[in-house]
Amino acid sequence: MKKLAHRIDLRLWRAALAAAFLAAMPASASSILVTVDTTALAGTTADLAFDLVDGGAPANTVTLSKFTTDGTLGASSAKGSVAGAFPGSVTLSDAPFFSEYLQTETLGKTLSFVIDTTGQAPTGASLPDGFSFFILDHTTGLSLVTTSHPTGANALLLLNIGVEPLPDIYSSDKVTVTAKEGLVSGVASFCDVTSYDNATVQTKGLFTDLRRGSGINADYGNCLLNLTGSVGAAGDMWITMLNAPDDQPPPTFSCVSIDATVTIRKFDNRKAVGFVANYDPVTRKGLFLGLYDAGNSDGLTLSTFNGATGQLLTTVKTLFLGAKILENTGYFLELDICNDGTTLTATGTVKNGTATVGVLSSTGPMPAGISPSGQIGIAGQAKSAAVDSSVSKFEWGPPKP
Repeated sequence: MKKLAHRIDLRLWRAALAAAFLAAMPASASSILVTVDTTALAGTTADLAFDLVDGGAPANTVTLSKFTTDGTLGASSAKGSVAGAFPGSVTLSDAPFFSEYLQTETLGKTLSFVIDTTGQAPTGASLPDGFSFFILDHTTGLSLVTTSHPTGANALLLLNIGVEPLPDIYSSDKVTVTAKEGLVSGVASFCDVTSYDNATVQTKGLFTDLRRGSGINADYGNCLLNLTGSVGAAGDMWITMLNAPDDQPPPTFSCVSIDATVTIRKFDNRKAVGFVANYDPVTRKGLFLGLYDAGNSDGLTLSTFNGATGQLLTTVKTLFLGAKILENTGYFLELDICNDGTTLTATGTVKNGTATVGVLSSTGPMPAGISPSGQIGIAGQAKSAAVDSSVSKFEWGPPKP
């Protein structure tokens, strides 16, 4: 009991210091992607501590989502006002003075998570609510790293909510932390260059072409992304990734919902338009959900693919639709996909107006060679055909309930 009490007292002390560190200035709320390089601690059993300290009115919450790691998760615990657990989302509230989510992990080489806050700046004599992150020794509760945090509390980051758009990052003797405003949700309208840059060498916009980029161009007047061009019997893909040309590293997702309106212009053998998910730029492999126009063999198919060759590799799941997919008809296509650490769950839905044409559901282990977290994008696929398809109002965000 004395050991436990010592750890609680230590956390309260360091959290109080963190919350009072900066004076208040207005700032807007945004999603923040945090990546932690833990290579030097790989194999160590640690406690990841996520702390929220109340600085006064108004109230704030912090939501942690899209937690990914190549380590192994253990048990979790919480004190104060905390809901949820990794690998799902976790929400901390400042209703009490101190709230903490504690996650045990046998560390791998990396971990990442997304921070979202309500972003309320302090008022009156209040201090900013403070969110901080620590890596602790699982046995002693003391920090496993020494950082440049000025109080000596060894925090790896401190976000003064409503004061600063990004957290203060403290250098460490063993780990490296980076934080950036993340594209965890948004809409690409394709109405101008802010969504998609038609230049041969893209310098603006939300997307960077991966394959057959010369056949991917936006029609700004009609707010469409058009995929054009023909391929022979070997087949190929047209692929553009959600990754602004100057955005490194690119945004990645372990769980995401994607939707758009897609149209196939004409029939001349098997072709598809749809979405990319779980793409790993190192292995060049990912998942492709395609809505296929194939005469009397239309369908919705989830496949693995090779981005280097444009070839489909294996079929994960197919929903046969007969001859239901019509040319020059806009279909609402949606993909909800999530890896919870052990299982990949994917649901693909296609609608014609308000009428559901079909729903593909797949649950199982990650397909061989596919990353549990990766990039998303837009793709077309054809074999002995012209792809001749379009996409409008591409949206992405957290998985839908």
